[in-house]
Amino acid sequence: MTTQSHKTLLASERFPGAPFGPLVEETCLVWHDEPLLSLATDTDGRKWLIQTIDSDSDARIDTIIVVQVSDACARELAENPDIERLIPCLSAIYMTAETGFVVRDPWGKDAKPEYEVATKAEIFDASPAAPEAGRSDDGSATAASTPSPILSKPFTDLIAGAIQDGRISTRRAAMLLGVTVDDLTDLFRGHGIEPPVDP
Repeated sequence: MTTQSHKTLLASERFPGAPFGPLVEETCLVWHDEPLLSLATDTDGRKWLIQTIDSDSDARIDTIIVVQVSDACARELAENPDIERLIPCLSAIYMTAETGFVVRDPWGKDAKPEYEVATKAEIFDASPAAPEAGRSDDGSATAASTPSPILSKPFTDLIAGAIQDGRISTRRAAMLLGVTVDDLTDLFRGHGIEPPVDP
């Protein structure tokens, strides 16, 4: 498996009939067997962040979150797609995003995606911080005074792919997350991810 960045996608073919489009350009920031995180522009010039948050091989369907981002955020992500910068940048985007959609994309050539407006909770749950790490007692998103070392599964997948591809070392990733290497290994296993080995 490989992780690639800045891979151009055929956006109009990927999301036919999407309410957040039509998209005219999409650039993949993180690729790990499939596009996991990408930036897209629609015909009105609006920017969208697209992240695969779950891939269910039993049900043969991908769940994708799509949120609108400012031009400044899109530019920062495009110019600095380094995995080390994604954690704080994505956390800020998902905690403040106002407009988003959930896409349920069935596998298969003729299958058509289903779209629905994302709730704020669904948008926040895509954040690098695990859902329970940044919620108040009433379930709403809250900004933590310090970043939580607990990561959501989607972002843990991104970290694993980056380590496996040599874009960041296990030790460096653990240090940035404020955990030990053993803790990071346990985090991967807790999400059902085989701990990656530094190349």
